[in-house]
Amino acid sequence: MGQEDAMSDEQSGLDFTALIETRDRSASFPLLKRLLSPEFSSERNWCYGILVRTLQEFDDPRLVVPLTRLLRDPGQVAEKRLSASEILRGMRNAQCDGDAQVRSDWNSGDPVLRRHAMRSMGRDHRDLVAPVLGDPEHPLYADAIHCLTADSLSWAAAHLIRAARCPDAVTRNSATTLLLWFAPVVAEAPLLAATEDEDPAIVADALDALRSYPTRAVVRCADALRCHSSEAVRTAAEYVLGDIRDAVRGSADDLSRRSTCRVSKWLAPIAPLLRLPVTPAEVRRASVRGHDVVADARAAGGRRAEQTWLKSAAEMKRRFESLDAPAAERAYELSGADWSSLPDHDRAEAAEFLIGHPDDEVRYFAARPLAEWGDDTRLRILLDDPSRNVRRGALHHLRDRGPDPVLAERMIALATSADSHEAIDALEAAVGVGTPAQWRSFARDCILGPHVGEGLRVEALSRLVAAREIEIVRSALQIIEEPPVVSWALHIALIEAAVESDLPAPSTARFDRTDHFRLQRALQALDDAS
Repeated sequence: MGQEDAMSDEQSGLDFTALIETRDRSASFPLLKRLLSPEFSSERNWCYGILVRTLQEFDDPRLVVPLTRLLRDPGQVAEKRLSASEILRGMRNAQCDGDAQVRSDWNSGDPVLRRHAMRSMGRDHRDLVAPVLGDPEHPLYADAIHCLTADSLSWAAAHLIRAARCPDAVTRNSATTLLLWFAPVVAEAPLLAATEDEDPAIVADALDALRSYPTRAVVRCADALRCHSSEAVRTAAEYVLGDIRDAVRGSADDLSRRSTCRVSKWLAPIAPLLRLPVTPAEVRRASVRGHDVVADARAAGGRRAEQTWLKSAAEMKRRFESLDAPAAERAYELSGADWSSLPDHDRAEAAEFLIGHPDDEVRYFAARPLAEWGDDTRLRILLDDPSRNVRRGALHHLRDRGPDPVLAERMIALATSADSHEAIDALEAAVGVGTPAQWRSFARDCILGPHVGEGLRVEALSRLVAAREIEIVRSALQIIEEPPVVSWALHIALIEAAVESDLPAPSTARFDRTDHFRLQRALQALDDAS
């Protein structure tokens, strides 16, 4: 293996491959010192970017203060300050700046702080982000694309579509990645058009984004590009076809047995291109064979954490207090710890240590022993932790505590989080501990409020259906008549809700010609229930 293949810096003797794999934080400060040395730069040292990524992977809370100081020091070299920004934004232990700090940095006039601010913006900063998105020549245009999330797509989809054809590869990659994960309906036609571009890289990027669009138009487009002169395009085309093939197979159990069903008609023209059988029964048999293969592979793999016995709080501290310990090793021990082995008289001391640990990964694992010990007081403290990951861990363990209106109010507050995953977890937890009137009111507001993220609206609807809140579900069905805000997810959920709630079928005739597998599958279920 050559020196570059081993990713070793000839001047420091550090093996970055090993450091990234183990996240051995004993090297945190030597690496930071290396980054700060005047002779170390991206132009002169090939491993500069790898070092930055390694420090991100370390996620060492001890580095937050010196990196923040470096970022905000106008006397430092711009490259070093930008590297500090990149590392901080990639660390879980470096919490996101608040709205006041973001706006202060944006208004500072400091180019480095303005870039850091743009990369830190969220759904509450549309007034700052939108003007930059509207100017592709703006120096922070790529950064504005990069900061968008699912909650931004209701107003930013058109900007993403334009950015997906940007000559700058970094900008194009950010845009197509977002389009891949969030699949806004309005982006399909422009992405299909982009597959006719003369630049193979743009074609491959467009195909990659189209993997989230299970439509016949996408299948035909990908099939035609199987013979493209570019290997990258051919590979991307096969990925598209494979993803849509898996979507059809994975949904086979939901198909009607009638050979003339809606889904069969939708599938028939493209089944040969996907190398699939046409009838639902044949698709179902193929799906079962595929599932067996996946299940066997999953059963054969996976490493189970060995049980870690804890005899005292003092021993537990010795195991987990050092921030130098390789993070992978510590996470392995934490996940396998037998918290019941810790004596009762040591548990309060251990709990204080865990919830006060500077590393958010340790605080995340703290939720399990606190739940096992019945220490709800400290478990609730984690709901106010600055780390979203820690808060989600606490939500998971508090969601089955039974009626507790005060706790439910806290969870409902978290359900307004800018992080869609945390918001969904919080709503689920609120259902477990809140009064029906309490969470029902919030869930109704989620569904009927277009300002709410699509994922949270879908989750709120599913909770109301499960609770048989028929009248709220009935009032929400009118949304079917509206165009999709981002994707078809909410429309599909509404159609499924009508079926599950035994409500009269809403008018769906306008969807008969809509080219989307999952929507047609939902309509099939509606047909079968009628």
